[in-house]
Amino acid sequence: MRASSNNTPDYRLFVFTQNTTCPTIFDLVGNPEKPPIRYFSLTAPRAPFLIQQGAQWVLETREHKVKIAFTGLVPTGIPGWSYGDLIEETHKGKRRKSFVLFHFKGNTIALYYFRSYTLYPAKRPLFIQWFIRKLV
Repeated sequence: MRASSNNTPDYRLFVFTQNTTCPTIFDLVGNPEKPPIRYFSLTAPRAPFLIQQGAQWVLETREHKVKIAFTGLVPTGIPGWSYGDLIEETHKGKRRKSFVLFHFKGNTIALYYFRSYTLYPAKRPLFIQWFIRKLV
């Protein structure tokens, strides 16, 4: 986790690259310690609640044919950036919600993972703009 020196919540960065045989799948690059997901698929949203929230894509990942995490990717208004709340199934069968930011660059996606962090809708735009400015 990154240190939260000036009130930045802890986050981890994971990079995913587009699978060469299946372009809707993105695979984790490298072998980082305890990633929340190892791969994911991106598809168009079908569920009404995701469409109403403005999701442009839906991220899903499975293990042994069981969905273990998903989120809608909502555009931030900044080109190449989207956000979501990654809903994860924990090993104890409970659900955890973690805020995530996605940065699309060519055939790679950088995932900024804020584990168990909830960012309320009214605070998202300012936080996202501030965080992205801090990265560049």
